[in-house]
Amino acid sequence: MSDQIKVLYIAGWGRSGTTILDNILGQYSGLLSTGEIRYIWQRGLLENRLCGCGTPLRECTFWRNVLDPVVGNDQAKIEYMAYWTENGLRSRHIPMLVLPGAGNRLISRMDTYRYTLASLYQEVKKRSESQVIVDSSKFPTYGYILDSIPNIDLYVVHMVRDPRAVAYSWIRKKEMKDRGSNKYMRGHSPIESTFFWLLWNSTIEALWKKNGPEKYILLRYEDFVQDPKGTTEHILDMVGVSTQENTPFVDQNTVKLSPTHTVSGNPSRFSTGEVEIKPDDEWTEKLDARSKLLITSLAMPMMHHYGYLNLIILVIMLVLMYASA
Repeated sequence: MSDQIKVLYIAGWGRSGTTILDNILGQYSGLLSTGEIRYIWQRGLLENRLCGCGTPLRECTFWRNVLDPVVGNDQAKIEYMAYWTENGLRSRHIPMLVLPGAGNRLISRMDTYRYTLASLYQEVKKRSESQVIVDSSKFPTYGYILDSIPNIDLYVVHMVRDPRAVAYSWIRKKEMKDRGSNKYMRGHSPIESTFFWLLWNSTIEALWKKNGPEKYILLRYEDFVQDPKGTTEHILDMVGVSTQENTPFVDQNTVKLSPTHTVSGNPSRFSTGEVEIKPDDEWTEKLDARSKLLITSLAMPMMHHYGYLNLIILVIMLVLMYASA
């Protein structure tokens, strides 16, 4: 149907490589990289943070053309959307996605929110003339609401990374380039990070894996950085976009990035020029042994499920833990 909006949703717990994947996909003809568009109301319109093109979002010509027909200067509507994004789609609402009947209750109480989102994505498609909107909002709750909108055709890339690497990334200070030199991204302790890693990844898989390879891809960060060109082309094949023209890859591991209109995300969304995609394994040496053991103990079954923990090692660790109890 011509009114269908094809959205490629990149889901997964933070610090798993979603931003660089989003940026790369947005370099292809027919795809528009929007970053974490769920934050457009709060960070974009209320706080006027930078668009990926380097312009404050309210002054960005592209987003102004998109947003004027959707919310115009209606401050109350903007605040309404920001409120429900923050308070209606949090991690504590995740049980409503998987419990029988609970998801319908979540959808029904957000009808106005969903209608406005449908208008937003329709305008993005219209103004960009793109075949696919790339949205790296990550949240399973937000993706669930998008999937409930009739004219959105949702494809999901579920990005996973070793929880020890993720936890290490969350404890490192990361400067936010769109809020001034003394502002840093919020961090999480190893326990917090691992809890959300478990909750988000299990929920994302439960929601969309059943759709099969035509609509869902599980992508490990470690596999992506080993073959970024090949894995990107696999994703493009899923959404029906040709990979033969306008490739941004200089070689198998180097990509040439141009500015995008990303709303929010990791500071790497501002990266331009030639960027080499390579493994970030600093955590193997710098994450302390206690944190590694704690994370592994908490996430053992899922780490094995995603190939981060050998079954033999898992059995040995369980035996040792039992013997020391």
